[in-house]
Amino acid sequence: MRIISGNQEVIESGYVDSFEMNPIEFRLSESPEMILRLVVESEPDDTDNSISGNVESDSTLVITAHNPHRKLNFGPSLPLSVGTLNGRALSFIFRINVMGDYNSYNVAYTFYSEVVDNE
Repeated sequence: MRIISGNQEVIESGYVDSFEMNPIEFRLSESPEMILRLVVESEPDDTDNSISGNVESDSTLVITAHNPHRKLNFGPSLPLSVGTLNGRALSFIFRINVMGDYNSYNVAYTFYSEVVDNE
């Protein structure tokens, strides 16, 4: 089965619960190594929420969700471009819900890859 939306193919989709408030790490490729780390941070006195990205190393991209508890199903409105995998552009979209008083969080996620015309 293949799932396609527009010119994007779903290559991985799922739902995961964090272990406590630890980051969730997606190991997208072993060779070359490609890691996407999703981090959730809270500052109770800050009323804003945001998403930021940081290239930690040649192989690791860190996406930080800041204060996602301020909004149910917090996440980007459009998929984020996160690199290239097997020669095709790779995008990532997610929704985060925080459990309790930042005890843990769950993430619904989808990775998309552009559809090549001859497939």
